[in-house]
Amino acid sequence: MLGLGGTLLLGPVAQRFRIDQVRCDAWPPWPERLALCLLYLLCVLLLFVGWQRLLRLAESQAVSLRQVLGTVGLWHGALLLSPPFLSDDPLFYLAIGRVLHAPQGSLSQPILSVLGPQDDLVRLLPIHWQQGTTAYQPGFHALTWLVEALPQLSIAGRLKVYQAVSGVLVLGTSLLAAAVAKRRGLAPGYGAALVGLSPLALLEATLSAHNDVWLMLLVALAAWLGLHRSRHYRPLALLPLLAGLLVKVSALLALFTWGVASLRPHLRNRPLGWLALGTLGLGVGLGILRWLHLDSQLLTVVLGSPDLPWDHCTRSLECLPRSILRYGLDRPDLSYRVGLLFRIVGGLWLLRVAWRASDPAAATAFGLLSYYLYLHGWAQSWYLLSVLPLRPFLSQPRGRALEVLCGSGCAYYALALFRNCTTEPWQVALCELAEGLITVLPPTIVLLRKEPLAYVRPAP
Repeated sequence: MLGLGGTLLLGPVAQRFRIDQVRCDAWPPWPERLALCLLYLLCVLLLFVGWQRLLRLAESQAVSLRQVLGTVGLWHGALLLSPPFLSDDPLFYLAIGRVLHAPQGSLSQPILSVLGPQDDLVRLLPIHWQQGTTAYQPGFHALTWLVEALPQLSIAGRLKVYQAVSGVLVLGTSLLAAAVAKRRGLAPGYGAALVGLSPLALLEATLSAHNDVWLMLLVALAAWLGLHRSRHYRPLALLPLLAGLLVKVSALLALFTWGVASLRPHLRNRPLGWLALGTLGLGVGLGILRWLHLDSQLLTVVLGSPDLPWDHCTRSLECLPRSILRYGLDRPDLSYRVGLLFRIVGGLWLLRVAWRASDPAAATAFGLLSYYLYLHGWAQSWYLLSVLPLRPFLSQPRGRALEVLCGSGCAYYALALFRNCTTEPWQVALCELAEGLITVLPPTIVLLRKEPLAYVRPAP
């Protein structure tokens, strides 16, 4: 009942901030905004507590897999009553689909130049997004084309389609997570509840319809294949991770970590083998970038550019030195180099985790969790969707930190909604710092505790 109440109470908040109608010129006045943000925080709390209680019950098999799946369907179905309001990304998905249907439309051209300034969807996009091009890959482009091809649907109707598709993908991932939990010696209901009832899946997947829900499904499939009884089938786990590159470039992180951890036992004491692997990996990587037409734009997509008026950085540790360099010392070039340094450190960290781990799924789980928590510059909560199905492969403190992050990573939106449309650099920087602390500090405290409190203590 707690979780269902949280999903239903989101309705008034969603209607007042809905992305298809409310822009900065219609943003609620601050007293109303404060009340709505506090209501949102209450909803997140209800979702988190309800999720944790059901995890405890499912782990002890007090509730069955069928009951958990019914609850997943009920909570996500209730969320479909609310329009997206936490992120503008679904509007960008619609714009990509509209560009693909435009006469002589090209995703390599700015959206504004293809659709024109009078387009009703373009007017909803932030100014810098109007000048942008796609950040995604052909597989997801195909989905945007299909959604735009549906006849006689309004913007709100097409957004609802994305939400419904995401809800179905969450349900499918929950079924896979149940199978993974069973193979790990845990209750299947625990695995389904872990994914399907998480505030992260509810708010970032179904409600906000982020395309990382596809990566979540593919990672769950990889985890299931990686636990196959026959060792001959386990290398197939790399196939769904490779398929993730058809959605977005960030799928490379899981593919790289899982791949290195899988190959390490065969090459640990063979330097020539590592040299051959490195050469092959470099060649394959360059080939993939050429195939995806990313060779000329990858650095800009991942790192931003010193020529941009803002850093490609939000709610992360690297934002503090980069903000000081850009806004305090007026050195955007040095800020950009700090970003490069963090990307190099992040890559080396994933390599180290993959090298030291004995299990590819465990390496990917901890590698992605730590990377997104501390080393990723453009930190967004929905990136953690791909880590969620790997929770059974984490140790107790790390797994509990991920659970807490599923709550704190959604709670920061209360401040983000309240301060939205703020343009003063110092105000933006201060709010970004506060939002980063809200997100990162709670799971960090859990990691530093010797005996973290937890409702659920799954077997290692």
